[in-house]
Amino acid sequence: MELSCKIYVDSDLSCPQLANLVAQWVGGSIRGVTVHGSGYEIDILANNKADVRHKKEFPDGFLYFTRLVEFYTDAGEPVARQAAMVTRILEAFWASNVPAVAAWMMKTCCCIGAVREAMISRGRLRRCDAFAILAEPSHL
Repeated sequence: MELSCKIYVDSDLSCPQLANLVAQWVGGSIRGVTVHGSGYEIDILANNKADVRHKKEFPDGFLYFTRLVEFYTDAGEPVARQAAMVTRILEAFWASNVPAVAAWMMKTCCCIGAVREAMISRGRLRRCDAFAILAEPSHL
């Protein structure tokens, strides 16, 4: 499995609580704080860089959110399926008023366009809204 995407989440929920939610949203099974499914694994982790002061800074404050949702996929996993799953997770967090930001790894950044289009079609994003791409995955 390869790391495709990190979702930075600002939540006071524990990692096991977040794993339960994510498993419900994507239909996966849980082992510890990892959600398993066909072609993917999602690890829920505490962000060791979490910082109450820095998370409020723009534009990189999300890097200091309290939790990380690391999305791993099989090498041949279709881009459309990856984008759909990340979109579902982001929208579920947002529907719960939980700040969440997805940061795609450079090798899978083609998913960004698919996520953006899915959000536009669902009315979650307008075409004129900013949609950032992190060019330096080493910062993640």
